[in-house]
Order: sequence, then structure tokens, then C-alpha cells
Amino acid sequence: MSKNYPHPEMRSIPGYREIEFPNAVNVQRLMQFRPYVRQSGNTLRGPWHLATRRLLDFLLVYVGSGNGRFTVNGRTFEVKADDLIWVPPDTPHEMRGFSPKMHCVYLHFDVRYSPERSHWDACIPGGVMDLMPWKEFMHPPVSDPVLGQLCGKLNGENVGRIRTRMENICRVHRSGRDGADAMLSGMMLELLMEIIGGVTTTAPMPFHHHKLREAAEFIKENAEKGFCSKQLARRCSLSESHFRKLFRELHGITPAAMRRQQVMKKACELLVYSDKPISEIAEILGFHSIYAFSRAFTATMRISPRQYRKGQTPPFVAL
Repeated sequence: MSKNYPHPEMRSIPGYREIEFPNAVNVQRLMQFRPYVRQSGNTLRGPWHLATRRLLDFLLVYVGSGNGRFTVNGRTFEVKADDLIWVPPDTPHEMRGFSPKMHCVYLHFDVRYSPERSHWDACIPGGVMDLMPWKEFMHPPVSDPVLGQLCGKLNGENVGRIRTRMENICRVHRSGRDGADAMLSGMMLELLMEIIGGVTTTAPMPFHHHKLREAAEFIKENAEKGFCSKQLARRCSLSESHFRKLFRELHGITPAAMRRQQVMKKACELLVYSDKPISEIAEILGFHSIYAFSRAFTATMRISPRQYRKGQTPPFVAL
């Protein structure tokens, strides 16, 4: 590969030094990957159903909680917390959620940006299967040896980090800030490389990873009540220190940080979607006083609970 790079005349430029060049696959990725986020969502929904359809772009869905049944390209599988689903363009898929509350994070995106094709919000309704009238707007095939083969439910050791990246992308995308498109392209590139580096459609998960995912689900469901790391470690048949290490490697966050994250998410929901007094919200979330809650919320969100309830926009925070 190096014999083709750089152009021979570049060697005569003052200050030129030989460098190690990317391999052939990564050269193609550098030339091909120009991600663009069309649409995003981080939602909590009741029982739902999306009839079989096809899309013009890519769709990535992370299931944060709840359960359902998805069919992608003829393969049907049950989905639950921490499952990740990849739907390529022009691929038939049906999605159904069964839980009273199901948390889903999703991204509609292009791997390769095109000003003629990408500026559309991708809201194709269920039941639409014939996209031939708009075939010129279909995302072209991706020749990458990993991304080009992904379809359906993904397995891997880094789903937690992928989830965190997806949630952060949703926040920036919804902010509408100046320069967000360029920022999102870089964030999506990091997400794609995270996927390339750690997921497959066939690899089985190590046994303790299932236990660690169960531990994460327990933390999410009991965030207000707190938890004992030692007890969670015992349930995973691990020492407490090893549990914390493996938990962070899998989920990209410590157990304590995940609990704080979930408490703040619940706080945001209660502040926006309920009329409960802030003192009552503090009590619900397990704080001994409204002042302790206000300090914790402001330290995390960089805005007070009262300001957040009034609709003032906080700076970007990676919860």
C-alpha cells in the first residue's frame, strides 16, 4: 500500500517526513464515510407497532428498557433492554413493542452525505414497501467489509458505549445549535467506528455479560432506591472490584454514575411532564432535602430545577 502513497512529488516538499499510511480498508473508510444525521429520537413509549416498511437511509435502534419483537429482512427476533438493531436502506422491517413503557433511542442517518439526497427527515410510515419512484434518493450500497454486512440484531461487548454515543448524538441533533451538522458528523464517525470495532450479527455474548446487563437493568429500575455494589457483584458471581471493572468496560460508565444518570433523567421527566412541587420530586428521587436535590441537579445539568421546568435551555450535557 505504501508504494502508492504519497505522490512522488510530495517527497520534495521541505519538511517532508515518511509516515505510516492507513491500510486499504481504512483508506476506503476515510474516503467513503461522511455521516449525516437525518432524524433522531430518545423516547419512552407505550405498546406500539410499526408495520413493515422500507427506508431510504440507515436506521439504528437501541432498546433501553422494555421488550418487543422486530423482524428485519425476514428474520424475527425478540428484543429487550440493551439490544441494538441495525436496518440498512431498502430492507423490509417491522417493529412492535409490548411493554407498558419501552425506552428506545434511534437514529436515521446516511453513512455518506449527499446534499442532493440527505436533506430529508426520513419519516416513511409503516406499510410503505415500494420505493422505486424515489430510487434516486436511496442511499447507495456501502462496500465496507463490516458495515456492509450488518443487518438485524447486533451482538458485541461495547453496546453500553454505543448507547451513550447515540444518546449524546440525539441531544446535539435536537439542540439545533449552529455548527451541529459538522459536530454530528464527527460524533457519528466515532459511533460507526465503535460499531465496526465491537459488534457482529453472530458472535455469542460471554455469560457474565448477560449478568452485567441484568445488573444495569436493575440499576435503571431502582435508581431512586439506590443499590449495593457488593450485592450486584455477588449476583454476577464476581468480586466487587472485578464487577465494577467489567461493568464499566461493557456499559461505558460505572454503576454509581449510571445510577446518578438515571436519577437525573427521572428528575428531568418529572420536572417537564408533572406538576409535582420540586420538594416532592426531591423526595421521590431519594434526596433528603430540596437543597440537596437542587445542588445535585445543577451540578449535573448546569441549570437549576426551577429554570429547567420553565423551559430554559441548558448547555449540552452528556447524561
